[in-house]
Amino acid sequence: IYVFGTRGFPNIQGGVEKHCEELYTSMSDTYEITVFRRKPFVKSNTTYKKIHFIDLSTVKTKGLEALLHSFLCVLYCIIKRPDITHVHNIGPGLFIPLLKMVGLKVVLTYHSPNYEHSKWSYLAKKGLKVCEFIAPKGADKIIFVNKIQLQKFNPVIQAKSVHIPNGIKEK
Repeated sequence: IYVFGTRGFPNIQGGVEKHCEELYTSMSDTYEITVFRRKPFVKSNTTYKKIHFIDLSTVKTKGLEALLHSFLCVLYCIIKRPDITHVHNIGPGLFIPLLKMVGLKVVLTYHSPNYEHSKWSYLAKKGLKVCEFIAPKGADKIIFVNKIQLQKFNPVIQAKSVHIPNGIKEK
């Protein structure tokens, strides 16, 4: 399983990052998992609890950071041909059609409608809405962490989706 759409982990702040760390470390004995991380955020080695990391460069410019990194991840996936590519969130999901064109299986995790976040400009919000239109249609399977978001989609998208809520790990 190759994973992108997260800045990476461990010790990298963010909701998607925490989600990925919890998910993949709980699966690591069963699957071979490789997570693409964004070099400007990396603070540790290339393995962690049996998770392999590939650290790729990107720019630290809001709006371009995830886009450039995701594109590089897609190129890497096309060359390496993993059994499953797991894409986190709708922005990086823009590139799902490229993965599908070369016959790769894709799982999308829909974390949130990013265009609702105030940090994005008008143009970025429009771009994210385009990503939301493209990504779910192209994915083979979709995980929604929010049941309300899942219910907003048409029956075709719902049929290939599952709701798996984010959990809080007990200490």
